[in-house]
Amino acid sequence: LEFLLGKQASYAALGLLQFVVLLALALTVFRAPARGDVTALVALAFLYAWALTGLGILVASFVGSQIQALLITMIVTMLPAWVFSGVFTPVTSMSGPAQAIAAAFPTTYFLDACVAVMTKGLGGGALAGDALALGAFALGFDLLALALLKEQAP
Repeated sequence: LEFLLGKQASYAALGLLQFVVLLALALTVFRAPARGDVTALVALAFLYAWALTGLGILVASFVGSQIQALLITMIVTMLPAWVFSGVFTPVTSMSGPAQAIAAAFPTTYFLDACVAVMTKGLGGGALAGDALALGAFALGFDLLALALLKEQAP
């Protein structure tokens, strides 16, 4: 457990740092408006980074090398996540099966929170559903990875 959390914490912190730097650039250099609660968005960015690092560790528990884990994660999760997350087409305008696929990826919930904060001026309670979903993904991926890593231990 300590190994898993220690490994994951460093990568999640790096992901959060990248988000904060990009958000600062968006707000200052590009003067993008943030109409909602930016602090809540940063907290959700941490949950999102934790969920994705958990997913990476989960995939790594199935393969033999870091390169294999990177490629499999990119092909199996990242590409569909971007297609179905609402970046190109709003999830609400997708068909039922496509919406079900979208619900299976943490990216969908984080992008929903980004839109809610940056353009709709929302925060706090309005983001609770996205926070719960991201927290569930983070916990679920960690528990699965922990179970699989224990099975591999000698």
